[in-house]
Amino acid sequence: MDEPSEVLRQREARGLAHDITPKRIGGWAAPAPAAAILNSNQYKTSSRLDGTAIMTRYLALRVYTVPEGKLEPLTAGFRDHAHRLFARHGLDGLGYWIVRGSVGEPDKLAYLLAAPSREQYESSWVAFRADPEWQEVRRISERDGRLVAKHEEFELEALDFSAVR
Repeated sequence: MDEPSEVLRQREARGLAHDITPKRIGGWAAPAPAAAILNSNQYKTSSRLDGTAIMTRYLALRVYTVPEGKLEPLTAGFRDHAHRLFARHGLDGLGYWIVRGSVGEPDKLAYLLAAPSREQYESSWVAFRADPEWQEVRRISERDGRLVAKHEEFELEALDFSAVR
């Protein structure tokens, strides 16, 4: 029973699938399904291979290449402002990561946003970008130069066996 997938299957069978607190089982901390973190009434449901329901949503992975010396102000902006403003406009900030490349390559900041649909994501993104508070935060934070050298955005399409959709 040390295999993570078996532990998760048993947790779901016992009704623990929406418990967001990791449980220690045999020295292994079973992570809670990401769907449990989200407000379930705003996402569609679909079926897993075993017939159980799972929430589905539009997921966007955004990756920013960060100029030298700008990682701290960029992460502070996400921590102190952007994460809260995403929520204000209907976007769920599911996670934020620093991506370390090879020696000599610039750092990157990656984050995962979710919305009930692509259309809602797009309209929420436009509203976020137009938010006067966000515009002021961005203006102040970029006084000494841009914080992002390059940005990329990827739409994530979950495979039928993925726990995160």
